[in-house]
Amino acid sequence: MSSSSPPESPAFRPPTVELHKPLAPAIPHIVAQCAAGPGTYNVSSPHTLGQSWFVKRGNLSLEAEARTQAYLFTLALSDPLAPGIARVHGVFRDSCDTYLLMDHVPAPSFRAWIEHGQSDSDRAARSAIAIEKIAAAVSWLLQCPTPGDNRIGPVGGGLIQHRFFNMGEAPVAFRSPEALEKFLDKASALTRLPGNDIRRVELRTEALIFSPSDITLDNFLYDPHSERVWMVDHQHVNVLPTSFFDYYIYASEDPFVQAVAAKIDFAPSAQRAQLRLASAIVIQSGNSSLGLGEDGEPLPRRRRPRPLT
Repeated sequence: MSSSSPPESPAFRPPTVELHKPLAPAIPHIVAQCAAGPGTYNVSSPHTLGQSWFVKRGNLSLEAEARTQAYLFTLALSDPLAPGIARVHGVFRDSCDTYLLMDHVPAPSFRAWIEHGQSDSDRAARSAIAIEKIAAAVSWLLQCPTPGDNRIGPVGGGLIQHRFFNMGEAPVAFRSPEALEKFLDKASALTRLPGNDIRRVELRTEALIFSPSDITLDNFLYDPHSERVWMVDHQHVNVLPTSFFDYYIYASEDPFVQAVAAKIDFAPSAQRAQLRLASAIVIQSGNSSLGLGEDGEPLPRRRRPRPLT
């Protein structure tokens, strides 16, 4: 990790990201340019607004992603060593989808930049640069102060987006490390045999960090002229106990993730084996909540209606 001091956390309030009022008249224009369906779009604005935007069209999880991105953008503004993070201009919904509107960053992804190398040796050199630059950006993220409200998942709460879970998403919006710990303890208990005591996963004593779980060449942009790195796609950046980052980055079989991990100074977790076991059970369960709610407590059973007599 970088030896620089971590940025100060902005004064935290339950975050909301609404569409900036000057952009409201442009909604029909934005929707029309994103008509092909869920995905990402570079949208040119009406001439009266004088700018272009990057728009993500998808489901309600974009609202949570917007809060996380806006929070990290605020941190990055005051830190000259931070990677670039696009300013969020707002979120709005139509009858079908959610739209996340942000600054357009005119830089290629690391993948595109590498592929445009002039030779095999040039592409290999660019790949090495990508690994170093992305590792530095991830290291910055790991040092960022979290909001301090003990919420986990996206900033302000919501469904955790992490490959630990089936389909990459938690079954419920766990409110705290304690709630998630209860869920994992119940998952682990499903494989316990009489006389075989499996150690519990203990999360409540771990530090909370911004934990990325989708480190790819496509999720970081690079301007080779300024050497500026931009971190994009914050859906899989969640506030989580440290063991979850360890689980992702050291258990990954992706050679690129392994190469980035080798450049990051991060203490390994002693709970990696327990998390692997718990993840296997959670995935096999079809992402069931195992009968638990957001606080990790059993949900009340629904009473069956009495038959009419």
